[in-house]
Amino acid sequence: PHRNANMEVQIAISIAESITGTHRDLQVNENGASRSIKIDIPRGLYTGDTVKYSGMGSNQNTTLPPGDLFVRVIVTPPAGYTVDQGTLHTQRAVPLWQALLGTTVTVQDPMGGDLVIKVPAGTGTGSRLRVAQKGGWMRQTEQRGDILVEIVVLMPELTEEQRQTISEWL
Repeated sequence: PHRNANMEVQIAISIAESITGTHRDLQVNENGASRSIKIDIPRGLYTGDTVKYSGMGSNQNTTLPPGDLFVRVIVTPPAGYTVDQGTLHTQRAVPLWQALLGTTVTVQDPMGGDLVIKVPAGTGTGSRLRVAQKGGWMRQTEQRGDILVEIVVLMPELTEEQRQTISEWL
């Protein structure tokens, strides 16, 4: 061989770390010995992305150049979210009367803050509200993606009297 072996590791990062980039101290084991490797993780990585760190792999044979380190990333979304690259998806339940008249819902910004979103009057189940540029980091465009909030309208339990009143009203 002309160099030492490559090494592969897998790490989990939060969506906030994916947006800003982060640092990690990794512990790798070779021949029973442990060594620490410090790496910078660039922003805009998502689950399945792999970053190559040249010369940071195995150094078992000191007479040969070290191998490369390949780091596979898993992004952990905030609770209640799914991540599709830079787009974050979530749902919010809204009672029927609020969907009819209009209301607001609150969703969490991936960086930790709260975002208040206006739900227009007449919004139905399955409607998607877009919060522009508050999602994950998009490497292609060098800006943040969107948060898409799917509305689920909650139907009330009606008494027979309430049903009759609504029937007469319609």
